[in-house]
Amino acid sequence: MSEKTKKPSDDKFARGMRTATVADLPLLVDMGAAFHEAASLPFDYDPESSAAAMTGMIEGGGVFVTERGAIGGVLGTAWSNPAWVYACELFWWAEDGQGRALLRRFEEWARESGAGEVRMTSLYHLDRAGKILERLGYTAREISYGKNL
Repeated sequence: MSEKTKKPSDDKFARGMRTATVADLPLLVDMGAAFHEAASLPFDYDPESSAAAMTGMIEGGGVFVTERGAIGGVLGTAWSNPAWVYACELFWWAEDGQGRALLRRFEEWARESGAGEVRMTSLYHLDRAGKILERLGYTAREISYGKNL
């Protein structure tokens, strides 16, 4: 995104933060690989699929990046009341100390997009993110379980 089209609110959250563009895909794919490794997920990382998914999120406007951090997600509606719009974070990774700033920017995007709620996820074994979210006013609402077959 050029300086002319950059949203003025991006820099107020963190120096160098910007709304992601497709030019950021290599950076995002690399961060996705780092997250995948840290998460100990039971499947191989697929950079091409990751890039395709991130492209869709970028086109929806819900991806923000710093030099070594990113957050991204999509808007959804409640199955029981389609008028209730929420923003659902799909990835949040920061190696540059900008995690909270990225989250604040994501919350602002959600608010600007008409969402009444932000839904965040945290890997069970990475409880640091959960503690940060709780300090920022988030409450646990669900627990997700998985079983490798």
